[in-house]
Order: sequence, then structure tokens, then C-alpha cells
Amino acid sequence: STMDIRYIVFIVLGALAGLMVFYSVIRWIAVFLADRGDHRRRRRYARICLIGVSIIIILGLISMLFNYHHNTM
Repeated sequence: STMDIRYIVFIVLGALAGLMVFYSVIRWIAVFLADRGDHRRRRRYARICLIGVSIIIILGLISMLFNYHHNTM
């Protein structure tokens, strides 16, 4: 059904966004420890982390809207 597909999409997108955040934080720390002067790479990993967190927040908001819509019908 539509609900099952929606849950699968949310789980997959949430997992990918979580992996993005995890990867970018690990890489940011590694670059920070290995080469503190490489601001370009640290900025890139910080941007990837921001995108991943933004995706998670957007998924959470959409999920709340779906739940609100479902519970008020």
C-alpha cells in the first residue's frame, strides 16, 4: 500500500542521511587531526554534514505532517 512504500522511503532516506552525517563527521575529525590547515576539506565535510542533518530534519517534519493528517481524519 501507499503507507508501506512511504515508510520504506522514509527509512531509506533517513538511513542514507544518517550515513552522510556519520561519514562527514568522521572525515572532518580526521582532516582536523591530520592537517589542521586544510580549511577547504573541513568546510566540504561540514557542508556534507549540514546537508545530511537538513535531510533528517525535513524528513522528520514531513513525517509529523503525515501523522497529524492521518490522526485528524
